[in-house]
Amino acid sequence: MYQRSCDLGLGVPFNIASYALLTHMIAYMTDTEPHEFILQMGDAHVYKDHVEPLREQLQRGPREFPTLKWARAKEEIGGIDGFRLEDFVVEGYKPMGKIEMKMSVSGLWPSDTEASAIEPQLNSSDSELIPRLKDLSAGNDR
Repeated sequence: MYQRSCDLGLGVPFNIASYALLTHMIAYMTDTEPHEFILQMGDAHVYKDHVEPLREQLQRGPREFPTLKWARAKEEIGGIDGFRLEDFVVEGYKPMGKIEMKMSVSGLWPSDTEASAIEPQLNSSDSELIPRLKDLSAGNDR
């Protein structure tokens, strides 16, 4: 899979888990063995407010991987869209304590000084773009 924008703190781990599960689902339904999930990253980034939580995460040692089993036979599931939550049986999952990370938009928008340098380079048709992006990055949806 190619992921264009990669938030290494929150987005990438979620996507790895999601696509690894999808890989297992497809393998189950096609009578094959899941082998590997390959992720290619475009813009891989760490937000400023994720640096310390990620340092904490890196201090933790890995644990054994859990196993995934299926509660129903593939014939009962019927097709890839037939899975239900109760079909997934995860055994041996030993989570570690929570590390708090917020969905971040801070650090995305340039400072006012940087924005002032960018503004003259925009076309006249982009005149509303900077105020709109600032509003969105501040959480305002006008």
